[in-house]
Amino acid sequence: MPADTLLVDEAAAMGVRNDRFLWGGAAPFAHVATKAISHGLPWLGARAPAGWNSALGDALGDAVLTGVTAFDPDEALAAGRALLQFGPVRVKQVRATGGRGQTVVTAPDTLEAALRDQPDGQIAAFGIVLEENLTDVETYSVGTTVLGSHRIAYWGLQRLARLHDGEEVYAGSDLDVALGGYEDLLAFDLPLKARAAVEMARRYDRETFAAYPGLFASRRNYDVIIGKDRNGATRTGVLEQSWRIGGASGAEMAALEALVRDRTPRLVRSFTMEVRDEAAEIPPGATLYYQGVDPVAGPMTKYAGLRP
Repeated sequence: MPADTLLVDEAAAMGVRNDRFLWGGAAPFAHVATKAISHGLPWLGARAPAGWNSALGDALGDAVLTGVTAFDPDEALAAGRALLQFGPVRVKQVRATGGRGQTVVTAPDTLEAALRDQPDGQIAAFGIVLEENLTDVETYSVGTTVLGSHRIAYWGLQRLARLHDGEEVYAGSDLDVALGGYEDLLAFDLPLKARAAVEMARRYDRETFAAYPGLFASRRNYDVIIGKDRNGATRTGVLEQSWRIGGASGAEMAALEALVRDRTPRLVRSFTMEVRDEAAEIPPGATLYYQGVDPVAGPMTKYAGLRP
């Protein structure tokens, strides 16, 4: 159960040959495990790492928001200036998690500042995402998990918390979980927005695994956003993927255990909570995953459980 997506060669050295050997995933190239693959390059001939699949951006189409991935600071600046003509742009570090490493810019000077603030060499080594910024947003967690002979699929809404510096970070998820795959989940009467989010994630999953045949994962989690663009139109798109243990994993496990005990076709409701307090109380029946001072996030209590 690795904390990060492995490289296929790393996995092979551990004896991990396919998705039955781990809970998580293994990618053929480092960039495949990051936000970088959610968008295409700024233009034909733009800088890209070895193994980059230029066809994936076109294949994803409107399953993602309008945006680009750049591996050169000058190309990022030029691409960002072009995007700013259509509204605010979100600058995203491709390896950051939990909503961190993101800045919204509204003008060329703030774009330049945001790119200058990136750690030395990070854009060239890992890339940077520039993406249209939405407002009035809801962020959905959609995904599948396979453990042994058991498979679940789920959708849910994420919760956010605002830190003292104003940054919004992930604070937990509420999931609706079904036994089986996406087709089994979609057989239930889902809310229209949830159904749209599931279909977007399903398409992203299909196109990504087709673009990178060496990729395998037993946990496939996707963040899908629904919000308003600068003109007030509703936009939906997959933000990123997670092929590793993540914020919703505790809720997935709680639901899987309940569904395996009683395989009656139904949706099980589960949750995870991340409270920025190292002494937060745990509700009865919940499973505590962490309580203490995280070296990155600070004081933290994490727990998961089932809802009635």
